Amino acid sequence: MIAGAPTLGTAVKIDPLIKYVDTNGNFVWNTGESVIYDGDSGKSTASDFLVSSGLALKTDALIKYVDANSNNVWNTGESVIYDADTSATYTVGSSFKTDSLIRYVDANGNGVWNNGETVIYDADNTGKYSAGDTVIAGVAPTLGTALKTDSHIKYVDTNSNNVWTVGESVVYDTDGGGTYTVGDIVIANAVPTLGDTVIAGSTPAPLAALKTDANIKLIDFNGDNVWRRGEGVLYDGNNNNQYNLGELVITGNTGTQLFTDNSQKFVDLNFNNKWDPSPLEAVVEDLNGNGIYDIGEPVGTPSTPLAGYLLAIQSGIVLGAGANKIVQFNLDPASVNLPRGNYILFADVVPVLHEFRVDNNILGIANFVQHQKGDLTLDCQVDVVDQALLTGSYNKPAASWKSPYVDINNDGIIDVGDLTLFGASYNHNC
Repeated sequence: MIAGAPTLGTAVKIDPLIKYVDTNGNFVWNTGESVIYDGDSGKSTASDFLVSSGLALKTDALIKYVDANSNNVWNTGESVIYDADTSATYTVGSSFKTDSLIRYVDANGNGVWNNGETVIYDADNTGKYSAGDTVIAGVAPTLGTALKTDSHIKYVDTNSNNVWTVGESVVYDTDGGGTYTVGDIVIANAVPTLGDTVIAGSTPAPLAALKTDANIKLIDFNGDNVWRRGEGVLYDGNNNNQYNLGELVITGNTGTQLFTDNSQKFVDLNFNNKWDPSPLEAVVEDLNGNGIYDIGEPVGTPSTPLAGYLLAIQSGIVLGAGANKIVQFNLDPASVNLPRGNYILFADVVPVLHEFRVDNNILGIANFVQHQKGDLTLDCQVDVVDQALLTGSYNKPAASWKSPYVDINNDGIIDVGDLTLFGASYNHNC
């Protein structure tokens, strides 16, 4: 069970956006690996929805929040901050500026600056290293070496002249925030003033008070026991140090490569052929590939699909190789007192000894809706309009019935049995 709690035999479907983090690199999902609904990119981003439960959570005392409503606990919408300078107030780090002449040697050809690559001030703006250029950091390249720009390479304009000057700090602004925060890389010269990082929510006013909430925790992806940029932050509502379905994801692990596993399927509660978080649809590892949930297959969420119902069965039919047979069932959903809801009618053939292909042993025949008993107009309420249709059909032949749904107990006549069932549903609605 990955997520959800369907009843045995519940039909499951594939949604290609349900992916997993392949922690052990074996290209199949294993118990404990994160499952994500990847709505955008093929990598985990803050907008993706965390499906699986049981992820270990840790605390970092520097993860704090702005208590906008002064109730001393974090609430949805309140800003979550990494208090890097431990001041318990929101600190703004040194501001950065850009200078298009600060460039770098792209040694590995990946189109972005990486730690250790030479950074140059291209004074003559030729896009190549020449004798008049200044080496800001790294080893001087060969004359004529091509230089590239990276918008994240910035500087601290100490003298406020709007151009980089020798001695001013040059920094790689990892998050593009424009101020020096945890995770930014100092390329050259003095370390700027460290500011706090906005993990989630709006940027507070400078010196805004920050508080702690012991239930705000992190997914410690690299195992170093401190929050790092890109690591998920969640609200551990029951304080059990695990993520449980329904707990609030403040921000998810970002940038982690995601993989697909064709055995991961979901219970399509609303029949729209895609997984939905609301209502939370169960995600199942369909181990035998038969398209239904079987005992022993991984599942788990707070939502529990309606139970499956055995409507009919025939036994003793065994076919020889190449033979075929039409099997007919007469089904009456009312005979098993089906609760109202959406249903898929399936027929399933039990595998025989040594049968190696079972994917064609199940057939989805039709979708149907079981309405409230007595809802003869199908408007989701049982009222006087339905009552008029029922009484207008009482003891009359089928050709004179006021609605095809008046025979509530499906016995072919409209009598006291139908009136009794109708009375039990009167004034009920969906």
